[in-house]
Amino acid sequence: MSKYFAGTLADSLSVGRAELKVPRGSMERAKILSITPLCKGELPHLPAGMVNVTADRSNPTVAAHSKDSIAGYRFLPHGEHFVHSLASITVPYDSTLIPQGYTAEDIHTYYYDELKAQWVMLRHKALDKDKELVMAETSHFTDVINGIIKVPESPETQNYVPTGISELKAADPSAGITAVSAPTANQSGT
Repeated sequence: MSKYFAGTLADSLSVGRAELKVPRGSMERAKILSITPLCKGELPHLPAGMVNVTADRSNPTVAAHSKDSIAGYRFLPHGEHFVHSLASITVPYDSTLIPQGYTAEDIHTYYYDELKAQWVMLRHKALDKDKELVMAETSHFTDVINGIIKVPESPETQNYVPTGISELKAADPSAGITAVSAPTANQSGT
């Protein structure tokens, strides 16, 4: 979906529950801006530990885990557009995709930096848990997702028990070695 945005007026564009809001006077000149929903296969690779929770359940015929479900959005044209003030983007998430042990507060919106070939966090603006929406601010356009960075689970610490190794046997350096008798001298010299 694309729309003509006048550089001097505030305007917005929505695709499903994803939305772009451009404040008045944020662009130097008028442009045609667009939002395109992306499937999982159309997105750049996610790093290990990043979980994509983007989904738009406004289409009940497509399951959130389906390969055809919305996994991100492409805001075009690529590059810097908002020089005077930041634009606001709203990206929906699916609470059923949030990993165990995490909450909606852990969700952030990320854009794909093509020069660095990595996902970068956008400035968080707001979270609407009831509507399952995350709002963020941006100065430029590229691919966008909602994601959670999973922190590796740390092992649980054990309390110090002074007798914890009392049942451990002392080391035996000769364990598993077969003893060989020492050679004895004889008249043959062998």
